Amino acid sequence: MGMGFYFYSACFFFIIFSKATTAIDTISPSESLSDGRTLISRDGSFALGFFSPGTSKNRYLGIWYNNIPIHNVVWVANRVNPVNDSTGLLKIETSGKIVLQVQNTTAVWSINTTASVQNPVLQLLDSGNLVVRDGNDSNPENYYWQSFDYPSDTMLPGMKIGIDLRTGLQRRLAAWKSWDDPSPGDLTYGVELEGNPEMVLKKGVEKYYRSGLWNGDGFSGTPNLRSNPIFDYENEVYYIYFLKNKSVMSRFVLNQTESVRQRCGLCGPNGNCDNNKLPACQCLTRFKPKLLERWNSSDWSDGCIHSKPLNCQTGDGFIKIGKVKTPDTTNSWVNKTMNLKECRAKCLRNCSCMAYTNLDVTRGGSGCAMWFGDLDDIKQFESDGQDLYIRVSASEAEQKKRAKVKLGIILGSVIAALLGFLLVICYIRRSRRMSKGMEIMGRSELSDYTSIGMGFYFYCACCFFFIFSKPSTAIDAISPSESLTYGMTLVSNDGSFALGFFSPGSSKNRYLGIWYNNIPMQTVVWVANRVNPINDSTGLLKIETSGKVVLQVQNTTAVWSTNTTTSVQNPVLQLLNSGDLTYGVELQANPEMVLREGSKKYYRSGLWNGNGFSGGTKL
Repeated sequence: MGMGFYFYSACFFFIIFSKATTAIDTISPSESLSDGRTLISRDGSFALGFFSPGTSKNRYLGIWYNNIPIHNVVWVANRVNPVNDSTGLLKIETSGKIVLQVQNTTAVWSINTTASVQNPVLQLLDSGNLVVRDGNDSNPENYYWQSFDYPSDTMLPGMKIGIDLRTGLQRRLAAWKSWDDPSPGDLTYGVELEGNPEMVLKKGVEKYYRSGLWNGDGFSGTPNLRSNPIFDYENEVYYIYFLKNKSVMSRFVLNQTESVRQRCGLCGPNGNCDNNKLPACQCLTRFKPKLLERWNSSDWSDGCIHSKPLNCQTGDGFIKIGKVKTPDTTNSWVNKTMNLKECRAKCLRNCSCMAYTNLDVTRGGSGCAMWFGDLDDIKQFESDGQDLYIRVSASEAEQKKRAKVKLGIILGSVIAALLGFLLVICYIRRSRRMSKGMEIMGRSELSDYTSIGMGFYFYCACCFFFIFSKPSTAIDAISPSESLTYGMTLVSNDGSFALGFFSPGSSKNRYLGIWYNNIPMQTVVWVANRVNPINDSTGLLKIETSGKVVLQVQNTTAVWSTNTTTSVQNPVLQLLNSGDLTYGVELQANPEMVLREGSKKYYRSGLWNGNGFSGGTKL
């Protein structure tokens, strides 16, 4: 599972279990549980009874999964004091005290409740929690004592691992000494309150694993642990998780016999552990090995130091390192109300502050977490993790900033050049259609479209979908003896443009328009009857002998028309693909890029200023 190398959801081992002779979930003061009997939770998930682990002959009172073939003990009452025969007896007294006796006299384990109970009962719940409650209380959640407050080596869903700040109760996991001995070993897992709270795995006093800072979404060092978790530190500091699907069995087990183990902070102070690199230990950005010879021989214990010395008085800076497990919180400080900008300013003013980040990364980020002195146990992830801002010399921070600016300029210049080229191509093709596409029409008819194109106020690749008629012919002109009906198109000689009837989007109206003919998603660039759509398929386009162009409905009503200003001998209506637009460098005075139609300027790039063109001035 997510908690390093020591937690498992399915680490099974064989135990000699007693066979149940009864199936009840509760005992009262008038009853007892002897060796050979079990309590079974109401849904049959868990059992409480006596067992012998592994090859041991000692007897222990424990809770295990009841409905899987290989039973797994999740809690042990008398971990330190085993029963060496089969005379063990569990009972609850009228005061609410629970007692585990041997030969009905000697107590090997007992607990007292803190309050007086009217009708105490001991009950095994479906969650695997053994509780003392008042049998007269209608609320089954009112417990006077619960085994979940005294975990063994296993964390179950709904169990808190942490510290109650009001009572001082510490809930932590402690591994079994061996498969045969459930007594507490020296491998423990729980909340550490040095600095800011985090989950820590220890062997004795040595740290072997840290969860990283809780950032509101999870632990920065355990990005894959997302089983509906909650981490709270108000009246209590604890971690708890719940199952979204209760039919799934899940648990964390602390395994003392695990042989592969390494301490926290393997890469030393200011090191960064990255399992995707060789060696795995790397110095943080803008840091170098403290002792190069040792570092190169894979002794990373001395860690890293700044490549350039800090100078708090003259000013330092910060660089961002993304997707990391945050450093050991022993020497850290948090504030829930500050934003990231305020956090940076506070850290910068404190010469011993070496890093900062958001305390909570959800909803855009909030709060402040700061670290002082060396940064220990940082781990690099490919995804997830958290951004960390690390203090470096001002020159080192500026170096990264300049590199970003330089990269931005390069990318910006390339993108601008490409966009400029695409705009020019689109502009030329569109303007050709606008100025020459309907040669028989007067310029006034095209002025609204032409002005759009001439000012570069057009789009090149933002296509809309249309329902287009499939052409039955492929001609580029019609004469007075011909007409264009629904289902026909005019196609320019080079195939670039098509003229015909279309319905935009989900509309049922029909329009006469011109669109690009040679791209998959056809884009309309001009519409004749914008104001007067046709609501059926009887549209007819024709050119009269006078040169007048008419769009009719049902061969009678004109919805759009245009007249030429001069007499035409043999008029034709033709869709062209040529034009007289040009784009290139002009060398009059200072060089600039210029778009022309004939001799008239329509667009200037502005003067080149060493960083780019000063701006496209619309003429």
